[in-house]
Amino acid sequence: MAMRWEVSPKRLESRVPDLQAGLAIGAAGLMLLVGLGLAYFFHHSVRRPVHDLMEAMQRASEGNLSALVDISGGEFGRLSSAYNQMMRRLKASVDENQRLFLQVQDFNAELRRKVNAATEELAAKNVQLQEVNEKLFLLQRQ
Repeated sequence: MAMRWEVSPKRLESRVPDLQAGLAIGAAGLMLLVGLGLAYFFHHSVRRPVHDLMEAMQRASEGNLSALVDISGGEFGRLSSAYNQMMRRLKASVDENQRLFLQVQDFNAELRRKVNAATEELAAKNVQLQEVNEKLFLLQRQ
């Protein structure tokens, strides 16, 4: 025997508030899931790349010119690529400046040695000249 389901209008009317409450709870749950999904997406797509970039910039401001960022894809990937290129150029420039500074220091040390040697030689020649002048003066007196 087949069962037959009969639905009466009174029975449906009594169930409408329950259905409305169920739909409201379902809609709220769906909105919560969408909100969590958006928060997760925002965290991984925006907040984390910005945080990584800010950390690298902080390390660079403290003198670590090797502080690079590894973000791939999208706008933040292009931004990190440009930042990394800038940091590599800055590091190369600082390294070149340091090399030139050391070279100038070496030149200055060599120049100082030459000036000291020339000063000593001049002092020795002055002593000799003074001795010759004294002899000449004695000879002229005689």
